[in-house]
Amino acid sequence: MNRKRKAEDVLHGRPQVSAFAAAARARAPWNAPPPVPSSSSEGEQSTSSDEDDDSKDGSGGEIGQENSNEVDREITGPFVHVEDRTGEPLCMPALAAHHEEYDTDLDDKEFAQPLPPPKQQLCSWQPNARNVLSKPGDNAWVIVLEPLQTIVLIGQYDLLVRKTPVTVYGATLRPSSTLYSVFAPSTHALPIILNPFPREAELEFWPPSHSLRLLEKLSPLYGRIWNYRIEEPETRKAKLQRRTYPFSYLHETSQDPLKRPLYLLENNPSWQVEVGTICASAAQRTPLVMVCGPKGSGKSTFSRMLLNRLLTDRPPTKPREVLTGFRSAQDPVFYLDLDPGQPEFSPQGQLSLLLIREPVLGPPYTHPLADCLTANQTVRAHSIASTNPKNDPIHFVTCALDLVTRYRQMLQDFPSSPLIVNCPGWILGSALEVTTDLIRKLSPTNVVYTSQSGPADIVRTLAQAAGQSVFNTVSSQMSAVTVHTSAQLRDMQTLSYFHTDTAINGKLRWNAKPLTSAIPWKVSYGEDNPGIIGVMSYGEYFHSEFLSTVLNGTLVAVVVIESNAAFGDRSPLPETESIADDEVQDDEQQSTIQLDGGGLRSLSQIQAQLSEMNSAQAVSQVADQVDTPPTVLRTEKENLPYIPCGSSGYTKPLDPRYSHTIGMALVRSIDVSTQTLLLLTPMSKETINGLYPDCQVVLVRGRFDTPSWSYTEKLSLRQHEKMRRRRRMKRGVEDVEESDEDEEDSIPWVSQSKTGTNPAGGQVWRSSHFNPRK
Repeated sequence: MNRKRKAEDVLHGRPQVSAFAAAARARAPWNAPPPVPSSSSEGEQSTSSDEDDDSKDGSGGEIGQENSNEVDREITGPFVHVEDRTGEPLCMPALAAHHEEYDTDLDDKEFAQPLPPPKQQLCSWQPNARNVLSKPGDNAWVIVLEPLQTIVLIGQYDLLVRKTPVTVYGATLRPSSTLYSVFAPSTHALPIILNPFPREAELEFWPPSHSLRLLEKLSPLYGRIWNYRIEEPETRKAKLQRRTYPFSYLHETSQDPLKRPLYLLENNPSWQVEVGTICASAAQRTPLVMVCGPKGSGKSTFSRMLLNRLLTDRPPTKPREVLTGFRSAQDPVFYLDLDPGQPEFSPQGQLSLLLIREPVLGPPYTHPLADCLTANQTVRAHSIASTNPKNDPIHFVTCALDLVTRYRQMLQDFPSSPLIVNCPGWILGSALEVTTDLIRKLSPTNVVYTSQSGPADIVRTLAQAAGQSVFNTVSSQMSAVTVHTSAQLRDMQTLSYFHTDTAINGKLRWNAKPLTSAIPWKVSYGEDNPGIIGVMSYGEYFHSEFLSTVLNGTLVAVVVIESNAAFGDRSPLPETESIADDEVQDDEQQSTIQLDGGGLRSLSQIQAQLSEMNSAQAVSQVADQVDTPPTVLRTEKENLPYIPCGSSGYTKPLDPRYSHTIGMALVRSIDVSTQTLLLLTPMSKETINGLYPDCQVVLVRGRFDTPSWSYTEKLSLRQHEKMRRRRRMKRGVEDVEESDEDEEDSIPWVSQSKTGTNPAGGQVWRSSHFNPRK
């Protein structure tokens, strides 16, 4: 023991122990004796199925569907016992939840943390013989929550309220037979379950029916975000006699084996007042709330909590509801997501209007898709093909206003359904004018600015634009230190989107197979009966001979054309070899100046275009003038169809009044011999088959993030299997030598960097796909 560690122990009054004793203490489960044998036959069956699955080929079965045994493995596991003050054993979900597929057992070295976070209490509930009702071997963990008590879990679970309503994520969950899926990863603030009523609440925590946790096999971004334990030697008999959950109870941050910087989803007082005021006003008028503010101020979190509150705890308005005191469970809330960089229910670069029927109890990557098979559905969506609206503010505003128009049309069927508008964190510069334009056009009942620290000029300008609307500021949500950046969270959401499986009973499922093993959709682009009109490229101009290079292996938005008026009036830019490079650069520079550099001038253009959109006569005239098929050109080598850009080199985006986006796809490859595109997409068969033969489709590419995660999924899975075999051999379960036969398999757009003498980073796989933005 070094002198510094010894001095710290003396200073804090801790007993000095040897390194061996400290390591043994760290490996021991928190306050838990060895597990007690259980007679549950289900645990034996599920564990035996684990052993059988290990000998099977993981590629068996249909692509895109989980093996039934994998689902069984997800919902089984052991209990541990915790002694209460009276000495009676209690049934508790293990902090050391072990699972072969989950890989919850990690080596001691994987738990190394240079600076462990300070000790902090997370909840007030503590187990005793009275408040734990379940027994070892039960499928569900049942507890009693006293009045004003809170409990915090980390992981994934389905929550059932048996007695007395509780609140979580701003939602009030009442006693019923409904199972609410709750996601509590360490990437976001942990939700607090509170009993606000003066009587006891009984809660059941069930293993989830989904398989989101399995995605950690495909990407390290999903690793170390759930509940884990330090790996311990274990006999097969002991393994058969225990049962774990994919969630863990935490009373203090010190109980986390990974020593992660965990923090709570606390509803600060200013948020409580504002949410309560908005919900109370719903009895007099339908709320239309616009939430704006700077980046990282908690706009999405505030919008999510307000959404859950309006969905579950809105005052009654209909005569029968007034008599009973409760609203109809089928009364939905509309959610307008205008943040293309961090969307809530869709992949990146998309603006969406959604119809929400169930509370949202998790971060965005736990619900990346809302279609006809899920409880929450997308009404209409547009893609701006960029994660930042400043690249084309005119198109951003026109898309937003089209979605608002659709919401007002939907009010005929849902007259009392409120609308929540989540704005992007782009508020500086020309963004202020865009935001004020949206406020004037939307005429919201409430405008909420998620910062009380200014800037003062921005707050003053927004308050003036609000006019008769109620304008309030709330304090920002404190952000804790996290290892995931905004770009990484966006990658996690895109990965989750592409690995979603067919929803069952309105709930999403995920598959954990690499996209390389997924069956793609073959879309013909030949001149005879093509499946798409062509490819459009938002953003920078490039010569058509590079289209296949730029398109292959990238993300595209699938856009349905409702009328040829969506293309507008286009004068194609001639692409001949006589065009000099200097002229092309001049066109690109001119386009950039018109779009970005002329921020102040583009605001007047926005005003003019918005005025024109409000005129029905102007809309009909435009439709009559451009209701002709668009100009479609083809590349020389691949014969790929594309819609050319204008004479300035800038591609005019599709008109959102005559088009809409139905999803996103990844171009796996281009088969020139058969004139087909191979596309990977999570969209359902019903959605795709419903497009033909009546609909016309355009694939739109732009400034989407490069899907580097998809190029390395096979490598991540291979590394995961190697670690899994190593752990099994360490426990004596498997005695198979590791094989590196396919380590040198060639994978597109991925290269291995070897530094030679430097062992650190000596074998690093890096993405090398061509990025036109660089």
